[in-house]
Amino acid sequence: MPDLRVLDEDGRLIHFKASVEQNTDSIERIKMICCGDTGPVRKLEKIVIENGPDHILKEVRPILNRGDIVFANLEAPFSERGKPLDRIPVFRLNPKSFEIVSTANINVVSLANNHMFDYGPDAFIDTLNILKTHKIYHFGAGLSINEALEPSILTIKGLKFGFIGFREKEDSFYDDNGVITPQIDKNLIIDQIETLRNRVDWLVLSLHFGWEYVFYPAPIDVDMCHSFIDAGADLIIGHHPHYPQGLEIYRNKLIIYSLGNFIWDQNFAGHTNSSYLLEIDILGKSIQNVIVIPFEMDRKYILKIRKDEDNLRFINDISVVFKQSKNLNKKWYFITRNKMIQNFLILKSIFKSKRNVLKKLSAWFKNLFSPRMKYTLKSFIWFMVTGRALYFEIQRKIQERT
Repeated sequence: MPDLRVLDEDGRLIHFKASVEQNTDSIERIKMICCGDTGPVRKLEKIVIENGPDHILKEVRPILNRGDIVFANLEAPFSERGKPLDRIPVFRLNPKSFEIVSTANINVVSLANNHMFDYGPDAFIDTLNILKTHKIYHFGAGLSINEALEPSILTIKGLKFGFIGFREKEDSFYDDNGVITPQIDKNLIIDQIETLRNRVDWLVLSLHFGWEYVFYPAPIDVDMCHSFIDAGADLIIGHHPHYPQGLEIYRNKLIIYSLGNFIWDQNFAGHTNSSYLLEIDILGKSIQNVIVIPFEMDRKYILKIRKDEDNLRFINDISVVFKQSKNLNKKWYFITRNKMIQNFLILKSIFKSKRNVLKKLSAWFKNLFSPRMKYTLKSFIWFMVTGRALYFEIQRKIQERT
């Protein structure tokens, strides 16, 4: 039986392990740390201001301090200005709480996400000014399309790293106030990759995409990421689901489908309080070593390293599905089934509520015809028509009995 492990007992990606012993003394090593969704929302904001960032970061700080490049997805604006968008939830953070970012050795952030413009252009501009003050590189959003598409290029030990970022498609490219974030369009991203490719040694693509609160990406997203590697991307970093998702090696390149939450208060929603950091050792133009570092935000809002057998096995298990497409299809079927049940229950509750029924129905229909929901519905119908749904359900029942 083939060995489908992705990680060894120390949390290293087995694929890159063979290169660790190479004698490359003449080449400087670069360490990149990758973190997930970041922003001290809800109770974290008060903790940072009153107790300082060390209350939260003390245990993970040595890991962050090892990084020549420390990447995070900055998921909320820092400002005292602006008007909230008409939706729930929206986030805006006291600029004093930015200390948790500025002292975490984070030096490059993606702004291509669905909360950066929650309080419009004023809050966004304040956030840009704070990032510039702290000399933190940023990309993925702007006040014009050219600004939003402009890469961040860092020169580290003689190598140029270029970062570009995009977010999930929604209703429009702009919000009501004219601030812009590039949305995920396959042709647009490939064009940007081809434009940037010859300017940098490392091309890093950040994608804010996928269903929230699931452990597996959609097959269409996997295929899309493969096409971006084919076009010239060296590393893909995903976020948005608020859950960790797996790691895939494709053509000797690394794809991270979701890093989950990092500095984010959401411990009321399942697996959102635990994920992993990624420590990537780069040697010239190749990855030499990758270490997965699981962590958990405990009930006292302290980030704790959890590099034990169970946590490493979990990350291994959500990663091995990419080695066999049939396994990913099975996981995706149950996600589509659960989404259909969820939508039915929402519709049922709308009619039961008897208040604002038309407004709620309008929102329900709007969501039903969003690009991601349309693909999910189409997938579910395909599973039903081909008989795979029945096959997967029978398999599951057999596994439950054994």
